Amino acid sequence: MMNKFLKYILLIPVILSAVPFLSAETVEPVKTHAALSPDAGALRDYWTNPAFVRSFMGSYGVDAEISPRISPSEQALFSEIVPLMAEKPHEAISRLRKNIIPDSSAAMEYTIGNLHFQEGELDEAVTAYVEALVKFPNFYRAHKNLAIVLIRKDDTNGALPHILKALELKPGDGTLYGLLGLCRLREGRTGTALAAYDQALLLDPDGRDWQRGRLSCLMKLERYSEAAQMLDGMIASEPGRSEYWLWQANAYVGENEAAKAMRNLEIVKDMGQASGQSLMLLADLYLNTGLLDAALENYTEAMERGPVMPGRILHAADALLQGGDCKKAEHLVSNLEKLKLASPDCLMLMLVDAKIKLANGDAIAAQKLLEDLVDRDPMNGRAHLLLGNLYTKKGQTDLAAMEYGYAAKDDHTRLQALLENSRLCVNQRDYAGAEKLLEDYLALNERADVADYLAQVKQAASVRNL
Repeated sequence: MMNKFLKYILLIPVILSAVPFLSAETVEPVKTHAALSPDAGALRDYWTNPAFVRSFMGSYGVDAEISPRISPSEQALFSEIVPLMAEKPHEAISRLRKNIIPDSSAAMEYTIGNLHFQEGELDEAVTAYVEALVKFPNFYRAHKNLAIVLIRKDDTNGALPHILKALELKPGDGTLYGLLGLCRLREGRTGTALAAYDQALLLDPDGRDWQRGRLSCLMKLERYSEAAQMLDGMIASEPGRSEYWLWQANAYVGENEAAKAMRNLEIVKDMGQASGQSLMLLADLYLNTGLLDAALENYTEAMERGPVMPGRILHAADALLQGGDCKKAEHLVSNLEKLKLASPDCLMLMLVDAKIKLANGDAIAAQKLLEDLVDRDPMNGRAHLLLGNLYTKKGQTDLAAMEYGYAAKDDHTRLQALLENSRLCVNQRDYAGAEKLLEDYLALNERADVADYLAQVKQAASVRNL
């Protein structure tokens, strides 16, 4: 088991095609499968390819159940405007629109949709594909293209019915299964999404986005070992893609394989591709394994490279203080003081700074900081607990008891506050007060040593009453 410090680690997530994960690591997401992102110039070239044009026009009516027929006059019109489709797509659209009549083929609206899609005019493409489907509801290619356009528009809810209909009409398309995986992942149906991505990769083994989608599913399902193994193959094929090493590091962290995760993150660093956040994770792992010099080096570099989350740095400084390394904690905090911090981070900085001053023997400055902190954040149990300890050392027992009482109202410090307050009561021979505090503690957390302490307090009370 990794120790408690890992609760502060924000894992580098797998950023996958069009999935809006909240991320500590800014890997540029791929919005859609490469095949779904038309380059206008490349698509125009198709219309100058005679083989493509023959295939395009000859495909209508071949399978009458999923493709509309075109009339001889429509076929002649298509032949006339093919040059316009490549050079003047909007003029081609205008010619097609002028020739549409109530009983014309859905191929007319479908082709208009393709031309708008070619030009990146997605809203117009959607309108045209819908018009085609009104005329011919089982038009497979219209369903497929409409789904693709809607995915491009980030409308997975709208795309899903068309994906399902297209797969019903004609199974066996890797792109459609991949898009189905994306939609199911967006719905939170991770197991179903994984099955869809598996099918997509069976039909399209080299589909990068489907690989990424599958990885996302495995990570969300906490199947980290499978994710790491899958990334072995991806890294072997493309070792220069730093994001693969990062995602595998993420999987290793999930598997509690800190050494392997650090190896991957160091490789990314050697590649010159480390970001502030990947360096933060590397530093967190070094800190967790007790390699404090390496941790400080990477925290410092992360702050220089940025952007980083100040709260992570502050938690790291706090962990260093708990480990007794005040100088390294002070170094981290000194770098943060140059930044504009949000209110919660400012409060955490005050607390860490107070702890540093205490470690350096400056109790007066620490007390002032803590008193200012509880004025600004009255429910900060850790600040109240530290103040209680300071007042106890100064013999100001009433103030100490009051601070421990405040600290006991904070879930994070309640147990420690009850213990400290019970010790204060014992020192004042208030055994009844100590008994009550220790009983409250044990009601929340059974601990043999605390139960033994309570027994000793009761024995002392009975001796005193003799």
